[in-house]
Amino acid sequence: MALINHFKGTQILSAPEPKMAEDTSHVPDLSDIKGQETAKRALELAAAGGHNLLMIGPPGAGKSMLASRLPGILPALDAPEALEVSMIHSIAGELEGGRLIRTRPFRSPHHSASMPSLVGGGLRIKPGEVSLAHLGVLFLDELPEFQRAAVEALRQPLETGSCTIARANAHVRYPARFQLVAAMNPCRCGYLGDPMQACSRAPGCAVDYQSKISGPMFDRIDLHVEVPAVSPADLSLPPPAEKSAQIAARAAAARQRQRARFEAIETDQPIRTNAEADGELLEDVAAPDAEGRKLLNQAAESMRLTARGFTGSCGSPAPWPIWTLPKTCGASTSPKPCPTGASCRAGGRRWCAEVGRYTCPAGLGMDGSARLASGLAPRYPARTGLITQTVIRLITTRVFPGQLSCDMF
Repeated sequence: MALINHFKGTQILSAPEPKMAEDTSHVPDLSDIKGQETAKRALELAAAGGHNLLMIGPPGAGKSMLASRLPGILPALDAPEALEVSMIHSIAGELEGGRLIRTRPFRSPHHSASMPSLVGGGLRIKPGEVSLAHLGVLFLDELPEFQRAAVEALRQPLETGSCTIARANAHVRYPARFQLVAAMNPCRCGYLGDPMQACSRAPGCAVDYQSKISGPMFDRIDLHVEVPAVSPADLSLPPPAEKSAQIAARAAAARQRQRARFEAIETDQPIRTNAEADGELLEDVAAPDAEGRKLLNQAAESMRLTARGFTGSCGSPAPWPIWTLPKTCGASTSPKPCPTGASCRAGGRRWCAEVGRYTCPAGLGMDGSARLASGLAPRYPARTGLITQTVIRLITTRVFPGQLSCDMF
């Protein structure tokens, strides 16, 4: 009635007052986790660059604990992002009291979720989990236990950043620029490669279990990291001194540098993070030198990298994490420029760390590479070599300790 009177000119509506949703959720701190330093570094890189992350390890290693602490190191939404996220949640009927959301969404659906619940649908075609996680995180725990069709339906949104739902009576497109974080066991029993609890069906158990996730889906996940069981010695150590707030500050600074870099370049769509950069844009901001390109060619031949994993000179529009991850490594550490080694680290991400014997041409050193890579490949017998390669993709974060400081990254 007040609205009708307003249009009649008999009553003036009061101006709306902006309301902000209060963050009542309690996010646990990363300092609660003992050990798992490589996985923690992976989590920081994922937060800094918006990269997709897969954690593979036995039960009780801390995969879910790590994922639950990711919201604590993600930067807050800025005003345009908050409006964008709030509109999606409003359509889904999840915006309480019309208050704007300022924290990045963290969605964690159960593995029994159906395909429409993930990508959207229903009678009124509401947004699914991929859209409700827009500009935030979609965490899929026990990834192989999800319905195969539901997991495969994520491939297009991961690639395009949107989800188009077509029905007989409607055709709706929702934004879905989310960060996928997933966790899984290496096999059904979960103890593949454990000398004390050896899997009696290895390697067939691992092949059958890992084959539930297709190669193209694995290929869309930028960071693959092993999360081994925590030893009793690590559990008896005092808690780590570094808090989530300190890591969050580095991640926020890295995102700010990324945003400043991409705002200086004209693009059709706004680019916020390294994970969104592709094609000619990567050529402009991260072209390797001749030595680095040679290294990448060798890595592509040795690892059988796809076009998504390796950037050629053709500038084809696809995201290549072999470049974008090293960019994030440096951005999350220090803004100091480093004229050498950028290309070498790019190749080291999935290749040098795996073989553990490659001599870095830029002289950055491979300290720790053989130790970190040893024993990983034999533990994970690969379906066509896929898992052996991808499980240790992130080892490069420990291969170059203290030297990830390139501003161009």
